[in-house]
Amino acid sequence: MKNRTSYWAALVIIFALTFFTFGPSFAEDLSAWEGKWFKITEKVSLLETNESGSISSSNYSQTVYIHINEVDNNNGILRCNGYDYRDGGLRSTGPLAMQVRAGSSLGFIWYIQVGTEVQSVVTGGIAGRIQGKMTNGVLKSATIKTVGGAASVIIDSGPAVGGLGWSGSMVPESKVPPVIQ
Repeated sequence: MKNRTSYWAALVIIFALTFFTFGPSFAEDLSAWEGKWFKITEKVSLLETNESGSISSSNYSQTVYIHINEVDNNNGILRCNGYDYRDGGLRSTGPLAMQVRAGSSLGFIWYIQVGTEVQSVVTGGIAGRIQGKMTNGVLKSATIKTVGGAASVIIDSGPAVGGLGWSGSMVPESKVPPVIQ
């Protein structure tokens, strides 16, 4: 019995050390990112079904924008809005929570997870890296690149799954197209 107790005590200690070492918090100050915009080329590889149930594939690229609205330093989260670029303007695709996992305030890895429920219209996630450069204490430039992402969506004809990738850079607000409601 004593060996089992030691075993469970060791597991609890290992869990606690792992959680507090690799847990949800991120110790760096991310406030330089608040208000920043990214223009991103999104590449999509899609498998979709039609009304008869047959599966077809398609690949396309589109321009999307991400705006970092708020920084939650306590939890290492960049709260963003996503936008599709269409008809000369931006159309909101909704809020995103970019969870920062490791790195520094100017270069970090992150992930975004959406629609965790099985019945959601969109479920999936994407992960990548942001690298920024400061000049005279001001964040002047940055790049964003993903290492991969996948999604399951419900489109007009039915269920679809796909892979996606992002590559882009920070843009000044003066270069961002107008938001169309």
